[in-house]
Amino acid sequence: ETAPPPPQASLLSTLLALPSLGAETATAMSAPLAEEKPREFDGKRVLVVRHGEGFHQLKGYAPKEGDLLGPELTNKGKEQADAAQKMIASELQRLGFQEASLDMLVVSSNLLRAVHTALLLKEGKSKVLVHPALRERILDSRDEPSELNHLREWLMDREYDERVDLGLYEQALIEAGSKATDFASMELHEIYLRSCRASDLKGDAWNAKQNKEMLQERAASFTHWLEEHSCQVAVLVGHACFLGMLTGDKEWLENGEVRSYSLQQGYYTRLSKASSKEVARLPRPAPAPSAAPNIGSVGVSGLIPATGVGRGFPFARWSGVGAAAPPPMRPRGSLIPRPSR
Repeated sequence: ETAPPPPQASLLSTLLALPSLGAETATAMSAPLAEEKPREFDGKRVLVVRHGEGFHQLKGYAPKEGDLLGPELTNKGKEQADAAQKMIASELQRLGFQEASLDMLVVSSNLLRAVHTALLLKEGKSKVLVHPALRERILDSRDEPSELNHLREWLMDREYDERVDLGLYEQALIEAGSKATDFASMELHEIYLRSCRASDLKGDAWNAKQNKEMLQERAASFTHWLEEHSCQVAVLVGHACFLGMLTGDKEWLENGEVRSYSLQQGYYTRLSKASSKEVARLPRPAPAPSAAPNIGSVGVSGLIPATGVGRGFPFARWSGVGAAAPPPMRPRGSLIPRPSR
């Protein structure tokens, strides 16, 4: 019996007509609705990597006027990416996976320093999928995504263009442009940046506070997409603030650091922290716990359609290395009911 077409079939047909979108993008976009391959372990394994050191982290850094690409990796940042590659291989071996035959998804944010790190992690192997939802939360220009055409030119100059799928990023730009009604004279990238700032910040002031509710929603949506993907293992290359928000892990993530999690029913459970000479040994102090905000009667369906109870929300409990994991707790600020014990 023929299965009904996925809900986004018409959208995919439209986007595939674009010259820069192809089969790779279609596969990635339709993956959440595809039937997952049977797995012998509980949950999906997720390896989280913070990008290597960028020039924006150096003392005295000042962005160049008109720079739409963003800061690149320093030499130290490239070395950190190489070290992270070895840590990932070691962690996969520890988990019992054979890297050569592994169905592994490598996802990067749409910032240059994360894309470059992801490419160095899997030199000449897996294709890197750029997912705009994995971008850093925006506080200033250093957090802004790289402009699509500038990023594509950077990749082509280094012969990386065949190894990176930018289709989801292009889709995000199209969606931002289609929603803009009063920015006819603006470039598409600036329209997209405005939509990112409006989502991440409360107001336009230079000292505007971050919009935690919208950041949580973006993290939840990405978690749902990732958990429904058919891959066995996912490698996420991103940024300290948003990755911490995604996993619920309060320990500061250093440049090039690799952490291993199990993702199941919307919850990330920390498995290990790979060691590296490039990683600081002392974590930053964790913030004091705060009470869950009163968010009223917003239901799960209002956040992510058809995710179901206990799915798609990223603020998870964290179990320390070697410690017994407690029963799932209701995450701070969660929109889902407390899971049954």
